[in-house]
Amino acid sequence: MIKFAVGYSRRGIDETVNKTQKNDNNSSIQQGLMDRQQCFKVVAAAVKSVAKDAIVDLKSPEVAVLVEVLPISGVPVGSSVAGVSVLPAELVSAKPRLCVKALVSDTKTKKK
Repeated sequence: MIKFAVGYSRRGIDETVNKTQKNDNNSSIQQGLMDRQQCFKVVAAAVKSVAKDAIVDLKSPEVAVLVEVLPISGVPVGSSVAGVSVLPAELVSAKPRLCVKALVSDTKTKKK
């Protein structure tokens, strides 16, 4: 059995959509973006198609799937780019929310 969690981020997308809507008066862009719940359903279905006995575990996942919708200049209006990462438990933190752990400690901020 594989325990997994899904993280979703649209950092910067809302600001980009609002600017585009002011310029174009076209609200179909916001509707075209995958919302959080839809993303979770799609990722869960994909994971379960590969591992039939997979279950969602938000507190201690063995694998985390992180999806981030990115605002990229030069992409046609109405299109979006998404980054998808599949990471083992050692590289993610589930508390207080699902995020990637720092790979290197920040030695500059530590006091000697």
